[in-house]
Amino acid sequence: MWVTILVAVIGSSAMASLVTLLSEAVKRRWKKKDEGERITPERILDIERKIDALVKCEKVFAIDKIRYLGLCYIGSGGVTLEEKETLHEMHDAYEALGGNGHLDTVMDEVDKLQIVKSRFKEDDGT
Repeated sequence: MWVTILVAVIGSSAMASLVTLLSEAVKRRWKKKDEGERITPERILDIERKIDALVKCEKVFAIDKIRYLGLCYIGSGGVTLEEKETLHEMHDAYEALGGNGHLDTVMDEVDKLQIVKSRFKEDDGT
């Protein structure tokens, strides 16, 4: 399970890096425009399409990760406060990207879970 979570986190980090990279490319192009290079309407349209594609991709990643983690917590019968808060932050970000309610059922079930102190059982020393 932790390997899957790690892969999901790395995937999210990679997506964030890609968005940052694209953002920097747009800034460089605008700077060049200010220095005299012309940006064509076609190039702007191309950049807008790429940004739209990145938003769609991030929504799919969010759906997958939130659903997966929610089902893991539901399956274990409990969730830590930190896990629940993080999952809600992820869900809020997904909705801000234009989420369409795919995850409301999972989130409702996570909200019904008992809060546990730790994901790991404490060793009693025996």
